[in-house]
Order: sequence, then C-alpha cells, then structure tokens
Amino acid sequence: MKISMETEIKTAFLGMTMLSLLAMSGAVMAQSGFARADANGDGKIDYEEFRSHMVNAFYRADRNRDGVLKGDELKVLNAERIPSVDRNGDGRLDMKEFLNSTSADFRAKDKNRDHVLSPKEL
Repeated sequence: MKISMETEIKTAFLGMTMLSLLAMSGAVMAQSGFARADANGDGKIDYEEFRSHMVNAFYRADRNRDGVLKGDELKVLNAERIPSVDRNGDGRLDMKEFLNSTSADFRAKDKNRDHVLSPKEL
C-alpha cells in the first residue's frame, strides 16, 4: 500500500512530537512512523535519530524548497500551535524554529531522562 507524502509527514509528526497535529487515526500509522524514525532498529529512538527524522520531515513538508514552512505547508501542524513555535512572529517556520520546538517536545516525552524515546513514552 503506497502512502502519500502528506500522510507520511503527518504520521511521523504524530508519533514523534507533542505538537498538536491535525487529527489522524490508526495505531498502525503511528507504529510505522516510529519504525521509520528508529533508524538502527533497536526499538527506541535516540536524539540523533529523532533529529534526523525531524529534519527529513521538515524537508518533505517544504514543498516549494524555500527553506521555510508557510501557508499550506503548515497544514501538518495544528494552527493553534504555530504562534508559540514561530518565535519571530513572521508567520513562517524556519528549520531552527521547527527543530527548537521538536527538541523541546523530545525532552518532554523522555520521561525517564535516558535520552531515548521508547514506544511507551510516545
């Protein structure tokens, strides 16, 4: 079954971040997002795997390849969350804003502070 790029991006964010994303359903989709982020297949996601996955997700969302997410590209995020992530208030998310937010989300999900995310923590 082929998954569209937009669905893949939404699935990755759903499984990886605390950003309030557009509603998606299905545990299978969330699990497949986890598996894609778990690059070494050890059943957990360390920070480097997480960051790499988020960089790739950003580039997939940046359809016009201008280095920022804006307009329709922001549909992968909950509109209510954008102002708190958009630190400079320009209505766009650059890579730095995006990664700062997702890094904070990683730390918040890492309940046992072992610098890795398990399926249970997600």
